[in-house]
Amino acid sequence: MNIKFLKEQKCLSLLIARILVGIVFVAHGINKFQIGINTVAGLFSSVGIPSAQFFAWVVAFVEIFGGLFLIFGILSRVFALIFSIILIVAIVKVKFSIGLIVPQAVSGVGMELELALLAGLLPILFQGGGRYSLETIIYPKFFKRKKLVSVVEQSNLFEK
Repeated sequence: MNIKFLKEQKCLSLLIARILVGIVFVAHGINKFQIGINTVAGLFSSVGIPSAQFFAWVVAFVEIFGGLFLIFGILSRVFALIFSIILIVAIVKVKFSIGLIVPQAVSGVGMELELALLAGLLPILFQGGGRYSLETIIYPKFFKRKKLVSVVEQSNLFEK
């Protein structure tokens, strides 16, 4: 098996995940301004989030700028963690009582989008932005790693 090929695919998959998840967050952040921060604050307040007005502004800005940072691969792990926290709060405070997919008799949206976004964020959270991210250019010493040799290559299991 070609280990180098698999490494390249990992970096490419992280790039695709960052771009797609980042686009969704930017769109949701812009949407919060389109519907009105006061409307968002009202929703936050109705589900028991304290300082709803403040957090409506914070979440809207974090979604826009954090989404852009994620797309370009800057502080990827930090924003993957922040977005994961936002999604978990949304699931616990709003979506869990609705369920995965909304029954037709109930209004609202289920938690399928939040779970899908969490699935897209986990690889970024655990592996970082990958080779095709600006953080590798901005912080090259931090991302310089020694070449790792796989366990399979080190072992004698596959030698004849």
